[in-house]
Amino acid sequence: MDKSLPKAYTPEAYEDAIYKKWEQSGFFNPDVCVSKKICKKNADTFAVVLPPPNITDKLHLGHMVMVAITDILTRYNRMNGKRALWIPGTDHAAIATQNVVEKKLWKEEHKTRHDLGREKFLAEVWKFVKTTQATIINQLKKTGASLDWSREAFTLDEARQAAVKRMFIDMYNEGVIYRGSRIVNWCPRCQSTLADDEVEYKEQDAKFYTFKYGKDFPFAIATTRPETKLGDTAVAVNPNDGRYKRYIGKIFEVDFCGVPLKLKVVADKNVDQNFGTGALGVTPAHSMVDYEMAQKNKLEIKKIINEEGKMADAGKFSGLTVMEAREQVIKNLIADELLIKEENIKNNLSVCYRCGTGIEPLPSKQWFVSVDKKIKKLGGKSLKEKAIEVVKAGKIKFTPERFTKRYLDWMENLHDWCISRQIWFGHQIPAYYQVKSKKSEVRRGGVEIVYFAHGATIENETGKFANSEDPELTQLGIEQSENQGKLIADQNFDLIVTSDLKRATQTAEIIFKGRNIEIIQDKRLREVDFGAEYKPDKKIIIKDMEHINDSFAGGESFKDVEQRVLKFLSDIVEKYAGKKIAVITHRIPQLSMEVLLNNKTWERAIDEDWRKNKAWQPGWKYELKELVYVGADKPAGENWQQDSDVLDTWFSSGMWTFSTLGYPEKTNDLKNYHPTQFLETGYEIITLWVSRMIMMSLFALNEIPFKNVYLHGMVLDAQGKKMSKSKGNGIDPLEMIQKYGTDAVRMSLIVGNTPGNDTRMSEQKIADFRNFANKLWNIARYALTLNPSPAGRGKLNTKVLTLADQWILGKIKDLIIDATADIENFRFSQA
Repeated sequence: MDKSLPKAYTPEAYEDAIYKKWEQSGFFNPDVCVSKKICKKNADTFAVVLPPPNITDKLHLGHMVMVAITDILTRYNRMNGKRALWIPGTDHAAIATQNVVEKKLWKEEHKTRHDLGREKFLAEVWKFVKTTQATIINQLKKTGASLDWSREAFTLDEARQAAVKRMFIDMYNEGVIYRGSRIVNWCPRCQSTLADDEVEYKEQDAKFYTFKYGKDFPFAIATTRPETKLGDTAVAVNPNDGRYKRYIGKIFEVDFCGVPLKLKVVADKNVDQNFGTGALGVTPAHSMVDYEMAQKNKLEIKKIINEEGKMADAGKFSGLTVMEAREQVIKNLIADELLIKEENIKNNLSVCYRCGTGIEPLPSKQWFVSVDKKIKKLGGKSLKEKAIEVVKAGKIKFTPERFTKRYLDWMENLHDWCISRQIWFGHQIPAYYQVKSKKSEVRRGGVEIVYFAHGATIENETGKFANSEDPELTQLGIEQSENQGKLIADQNFDLIVTSDLKRATQTAEIIFKGRNIEIIQDKRLREVDFGAEYKPDKKIIIKDMEHINDSFAGGESFKDVEQRVLKFLSDIVEKYAGKKIAVITHRIPQLSMEVLLNNKTWERAIDEDWRKNKAWQPGWKYELKELVYVGADKPAGENWQQDSDVLDTWFSSGMWTFSTLGYPEKTNDLKNYHPTQFLETGYEIITLWVSRMIMMSLFALNEIPFKNVYLHGMVLDAQGKKMSKSKGNGIDPLEMIQKYGTDAVRMSLIVGNTPGNDTRMSEQKIADFRNFANKLWNIARYALTLNPSPAGRGKLNTKVLTLADQWILGKIKDLIIDATADIENFRFSQA
């Protein structure tokens, strides 16, 4: 027997050295493979991203399944001469990471993040990140994954921060991202919002109460949360329910447990006549369904539960926890003889997916991604519509195919995505607010601005630049201004601000003649500087879209004007709170106000310009309640403060396929490797991650992020139970690798595992595959005894082949054909 190979295979003696050799070769990098002529420069590409593990914990068996399957495909395509790229990286996991560090801080120092302050707390988080990140990278190398470490990424590194900022700004400018008030899922423990798909449901025993609001109220309602009825502003009934038809539209004033309520009876066809009493109390501030009902019926929204999960503005119940208030409300109902019955039922409690705390729906001002807004570059379709379209068209395929329906069902019912989180660690939202300076008075409300177009000049009448750079009004312009003055004669103004150019100041003087209102001239309201474009008597031909970002030669861009107007607005919101101001200026400054105050993109502002659409009117109103600037850097000037919230972690991980390839720059990697060919992940995050990746890629690049999505199931214990630390039934893959070797662990996770289905795992199964690996080792030892010095590949001399040799070669050929077909069709267990 060959003495160079021991009788038994000991993985720990070889695996690390073999992986190190692979790393040093550079063969995991397709650029190196091209330079060393391993593959051709113009060879087809195969690209895949590693779903970035959260840095909060070590790798688990689910990660190992993903690594094993993706590595099979990557190595297979590399062996077939393709430029194969597998990009590694980790996820900052914002809320989860912050929670871990906060718990650690409290345990070790008995301090909260607020005790440290934002800067010092984030320094602690980054210390934790660097330690755990290094651990995960080492673990990934232990798994044998053929990742290109030269392209390693982190969802919160500098390159990804730049990409996320660009994406947010572009989506905001397109009107896809907006800031607004809406009912959100609020976790009182994490003190942050959660997206709809971050809410989990836990079945519980509950009470179903039937009662009347008051003795004089004509009918009863039923609910599991009587304490929320303190915030009711309506009662909804089915319009076809004969019991309640006569009450629709009526308003009842009642004293509910000592709290006065004004309740309007409204009709809604979605009310189930057979559920409870067929009448539902409407609590707009604490139910998403009720909030939508309130919007349709213009109902009052009363917030009675605060962010700490306690009652607020709820009369004598204020300050109580939700459960304490429920108990007290029931006692009051019994005492007032209003409780009709109490039933035991099972229902689903909404809980935070991170900490398990009960979710409170609350009204809150947050940042959202609109999934229904029509987007011009997507052919006038919304993110939701386009993400559905690409899957229905077969451009993205799910394995197993049955998950296509789950994806489509989710997308069809998708609501706007709340992307702001009230935590400190993560991508801070690139939005800035004008805040009150210490010197200024307390704000007395917003500023009402009414823009007026200046009257016609010779330029406007002839379509040519005037002989003067500062032309006066023509007779037509004077008449137009006089007419405007008559049309707004009944409107009162506190101040008039105009551009300092003659056509604007003249217009102001004519419109407001005899009003005795102060007129202030401001250079920041001047028209865009046309630079060299300005030539007397030259025909005016302005290609708007070319000058949004690019300046006229020797002049300004529209964005430059926007910055001027931003500074102007910043000053007036500070100085003139509660005032009504008339502003007389020019076309581009007004379009700047459309962008800054009406959340329009420049393209949209230009397209909807009243001048283009011949839709003049005597004044355009703008409400300047809060000045918000969205941009990569803080705007010039004082008193600007960045939004303290951070982005939902799924925002940055949703960009993973293209941010890792150089976006927003137009890199060779992005050109060569996007869209990627394959994504392997767990079926439980189709909604959390896969759907977001598709939408984000479509918006950024107008192309899909990947062509195939392969979904694995959960790894259960030998009895088919979910593994958990509390049950003590978990299997640590790294311990198993040290004990049995990487190949044994990987094979045990592949064989018998089918896509989309949960698989059972035991240490015995891993041990069995260690034995199988040992058999392969002994086959190699035996082969070396027959040929101790193999010369490598050579031309086969078919003349000396025996019948047995031919049979063996035929079987090998069949095996190659079958295994190739299995891998190509993602049948990894069979392969």
